Amino acid sequence: MISRRAGFYLLLFLFVCGTAALGYVVPRTAFLPALLIFSALFFIYWALYRLTRAKLSLKRILFLALIVRLVLLIAVPPWSEDYIRFVWDGQLLLQGHNPYTLTPGEFMAMAPPASNEFLQELYSGLNSPDYHSVYTPANQLVFWLAAWLADENLTRAVVVIRLILIVFEMLTLILMYRMLELLRMPPKRILLYGLNPLVIMEVTGNLHFEGMMLTFILAAMLFLLRNATAASGAFLGAAVAVKLNPLMLVPVFLKKLHKSAWGIFIITCTFVISVGLAPLLWGNALEGYLESLGLYASSFEFNASVYYLLREMGYWTHGYNLIGVWGPVLKWLTLLMIAWVAWKTGKGSAVTWIEKLLLVYWFFFMFSTVVHPWYILPAVAISAFTQKRAFLVWSFLVFLSYHAYQREDYSESFWILGVEYLGVLLALGWDYVDKFRPKAVSLLQRRST
Repeated sequence: MISRRAGFYLLLFLFVCGTAALGYVVPRTAFLPALLIFSALFFIYWALYRLTRAKLSLKRILFLALIVRLVLLIAVPPWSEDYIRFVWDGQLLLQGHNPYTLTPGEFMAMAPPASNEFLQELYSGLNSPDYHSVYTPANQLVFWLAAWLADENLTRAVVVIRLILIVFEMLTLILMYRMLELLRMPPKRILLYGLNPLVIMEVTGNLHFEGMMLTFILAAMLFLLRNATAASGAFLGAAVAVKLNPLMLVPVFLKKLHKSAWGIFIITCTFVISVGLAPLLWGNALEGYLESLGLYASSFEFNASVYYLLREMGYWTHGYNLIGVWGPVLKWLTLLMIAWVAWKTGKGSAVTWIEKLLLVYWFFFMFSTVVHPWYILPAVAISAFTQKRAFLVWSFLVFLSYHAYQREDYSESFWILGVEYLGVLLALGWDYVDKFRPKAVSLLQRRST
């Protein structure tokens, strides 16, 4: 009979092999094979979590997480072309150009065709050549560093960015360990994030900066719970400097503080955001940045839920897409729901406060017009500090959205989206509807007898 330890390492080996297959062999256009491997990885991930003892040392956690990430070290990002834009922006900065004031198309039109073969190669792979960069200056610093170290080698640039993100992932796990110590919860909960297949593939594999943003969010949470108000505000400001959407967490952070501490939190948070976004004030950078953000918000739609239902209603009543109407309405509705969550946030336990942060994310995603799989990663990590498991369920189901990429026009299947969001609703019912859980348990028990 296989021992517990031998079974654990056998599963870990299979997990590494499956991760390598997704990173190096199976393209995103091969949806069914990718889904089967991803599903197997998710099953192994849950089995590894169940086999792990509650008291797990930080060194062991970091070792396990690092092993499954380093297997992807030299992989070309398999599910996203965004990395090409990262390297493009870095190259422009290295040559003294501003990616916020020049779109790739404008740059290529003014540059001699033979001036830079590497940029020509990158340009052919860009997915938004007519948009200014939508990545914050904090991201641009990483892109510039990768371009400087890579010397016009795409693979080396990818490896540099990946190593930086892996460092932040390790910092995230350390912060999660300290948070669990503070909350007196078992350290093994870190693995709910650290070994999650979606997390590994989207941050380490596809180089999405939600991993870096999450590090700063967790630092802000930890310092807030330790009553270090200034440090908490500074780290939440750093999170906003990486990605803008952590701004939505500010009201819930403030409600956890005494009103006398609001001033220092707002001052430190605003100061760090101002420093982080200051490069946008040079030249016409801010104009180009906001223009592209606006175009993205008003034109792009992917893996939405409530918005897609409203869109269909628009087709029935008006015969065309009313995104110009519903987009702003949903944004205002999101703000109202965030205000409601903040108003309902009291001075209760730390876990109750963390659950309010999760509610903010739920309203944000339910009313969004674009929900890429990597967007939900911060909420996956935060849910590890609670008994709520819906985001963990979604971290599996959200892979179904990649079905669109097997088609040349990236059109989505509403049947597949229906399966995804039906599963999400059931998971939400389990987490939040008290009457639903006993009935579900009773049904499962009858099925097993």
